[in-house]
Amino acid sequence: MANENPLPFDPDKVPDLIGQGLIRVVGTPASKTHAEPPLPTNESMEKAREIMGTEFFGVEEVEKAFGFPIDKSLIPKMEFTPQELTEAKANDQYLMLYVPKKADGTPITAKLLTDTLQPQFDRDRKGKIQYDTDWCKNEKFYTTDTSRPAWRLITKDVVPGSLNNNYLQQTEDIVKYLKDVVFKGKSIPTDYQEAIDEFEGQKENIRKNLSSKWQESANKLAGLKITKKTRQTLVEERYGWLVYFQNRNERLLEDKYNWTGSQSSDGNLVNVGVSDSDGAYVVGWGPGYSRGSIGVVLSR
Repeated sequence: MANENPLPFDPDKVPDLIGQGLIRVVGTPASKTHAEPPLPTNESMEKAREIMGTEFFGVEEVEKAFGFPIDKSLIPKMEFTPQELTEAKANDQYLMLYVPKKADGTPITAKLLTDTLQPQFDRDRKGKIQYDTDWCKNEKFYTTDTSRPAWRLITKDVVPGSLNNNYLQQTEDIVKYLKDVVFKGKSIPTDYQEAIDEFEGQKENIRKNLSSKWQESANKLAGLKITKKTRQTLVEERYGWLVYFQNRNERLLEDKYNWTGSQSSDGNLVNVGVSDSDGAYVVGWGPGYSRGSIGVVLSR
């Protein structure tokens, strides 16, 4: 019947029954909408570590390098297949975990990394992290930007043929490397093909204005999908370089520059490199500039 109580007790006496221990309240599962994202499985991480060997840099390596815990809730899913990792290792690439925040929520910026680790470098006589920070001490790419949360495969050296090329030519070098090395003998993934197509559709117009309208050209190049997908930002370069050095005691790009996807406030595209014991140089150049020591590292 409509008003019949189906329970074996009077609902009005629930508080007394709970107090007597005769019934108990069982909580409902938390809504999936508010649940924390699942962490990568141990199986996938161990498989990646097995394949990449000394070129694997996960939570343990990042926290060892920085000396503080990272926000593990921000660790993204591993998207690379065992075959992709095997091929990347053969092509002298390393696998790096990027997380944008410390465990306490503090953003991991290039400035934070330099300020945090330089005292340790001084104590252990490791040299300087950055040669000069004065010019970029108020720049967003140094003080505010954080790495994108990701697992990324990164070339230990610059892309072949990219030295002494301007920013536009380097972008062409990146496309060539993707076609000839990364995706050789395979179908290019849709997102990469769209990025390549966008670049191909704009490059001639950019080429015409590379010097006469250099700031406009710089903005267009920095905004391209292919730039965002395959170039490190300044903080990602500093993050990755420090993790690699702190774990392997090897200085990457000791005699070369990596032209990043970051821009300074005046529109120049940011270079970083020559990372010897005097500290890495961080400078900005217009997109038409080229030099024998400036190349581009691929990060995907």
